[in-house]
Amino acid sequence: MDGKAAVLTGGTDATNVALAATVPRAVEAAGRLAADHGIRCSVVDVRSLVPLDTHTILAPHVPLPAADALEDHALPSVARIMQTGAQRWRTK
Repeated sequence: MDGKAAVLTGGTDATNVALAATVPRAVEAAGRLAADHGIRCSVVDVRSLVPLDTHTILAPHVPLPAADALEDHALPSVARIMQTGAQRWRTK
């Protein structure tokens, strides 16, 4: 593998970034979203995490409407980890 991500399905509403065994599930989910809800979802197969092809993943034609929300709310930030750790220490 050359580390180059591939956009498997095009969409304008959302993007599902997948790796390895999750890729077929992501493609299936995109099909269901389109059929059941009219949501057009891109699926990007990242193919490898190192190197991670951010050029393809963050390309203008790949919709990431909630990227900021994902980073702020779904992924643990250093600030949140520190805050949680501090709260745990205070309760002991």
